[in-house]
Amino acid sequence: MMAVTLKSIAAVSGVSIGTVDRVLHNRGGVSEETKVQVRKAAADLGYKSNIIGKALVTQRNPLKIGVIINAREFNYFAAEVWRGVEAGSEEIESFGVSVIPYPMEEVDEAAQLRLLAQAGEDRVNGLVIKPVNSPAIQRAIDKLVDEGISIITCTSDVVDSKRLCFVGHNHQHEGRMLGSLLSKVVGAEARIAIITGSMHVLGHKRKTEGFSSALMSRRPDAKILGVFETNHNIAVAVSIVEALCKDGAVDALCVQSMDKKGLESICKLFPEGEKPLICSFGTGEELSDLIVGGLVDFAIEENPYQQGYSAIRMMFDVLFNQLKPEFSFYEVDAHIVIDESYTRG
Repeated sequence: MMAVTLKSIAAVSGVSIGTVDRVLHNRGGVSEETKVQVRKAAADLGYKSNIIGKALVTQRNPLKIGVIINAREFNYFAAEVWRGVEAGSEEIESFGVSVIPYPMEEVDEAAQLRLLAQAGEDRVNGLVIKPVNSPAIQRAIDKLVDEGISIITCTSDVVDSKRLCFVGHNHQHEGRMLGSLLSKVVGAEARIAIITGSMHVLGHKRKTEGFSSALMSRRPDAKILGVFETNHNIAVAVSIVEALCKDGAVDALCVQSMDKKGLESICKLFPEGEKPLICSFGTGEELSDLIVGGLVDFAIEENPYQQGYSAIRMMFDVLFNQLKPEFSFYEVDAHIVIDESYTRG
């Protein structure tokens, strides 16, 4: 008798292999009707889960997942990604899967190449990475994939690499949402500056492109003063804004990858009541404090926790359940927030 596989159950029940896996391993996100349908197909085919046997084998030959993302001290966003990674890690450790952290202290190609080489030397089976977007990083990723290491990119991507998939936001669309909203509230011939962390991070680059495109298509009278990189340094951000102010009025700032301390430092440069409109990207309690406190006027709220968690769980499915991702991009939702988003009553 042929072994019953997830693929055969999917064929009989008329759903995807990923849906079958979620039902049989109680992962949620599936309707009750579909659950009944899948379980009936599994029972009719005589399916018996071998998850315990696989776990015993894995414990004798542990699987290792490496994680190369910004260090949690980097900013609030990075800390939330790690929180998601750790939540996913706790759920899979009993199956003999360990997660090895390789925190990045800075967004730097050379430093990331060293971490990629270290992960290869440590013989990880899979790797979750927030990649620097450069040809050298792409080549390093492709080399590890050719050596049999599965790779998933998380929170940012690297173009045309051999990674399995990208888990994160649609950064271009996020940027367009923010640019569209700003276009509706700035005055005539507004002077707007874009302050970002690093254009070597694809997520930052695509947000910037989306923001600029949506803003200028709706408000061709506006003037974008430039795209300025801070490399995540507050002193650099302050010097950029000081120089802009000396050159003329600044009506609005689009700020990426900057924490509360950085935004406070920028806002102190303006007399009381003369702060420009500030729009940004952020998450959680830090973002709500910025908006309620009046430092940021509106923003795109992202979900770094879900990105970290989903990437780890997806890599577990790849290594433990031999389930390859069905799609190359798994989008995590983001939405617009204003001060009233945090008001109840």
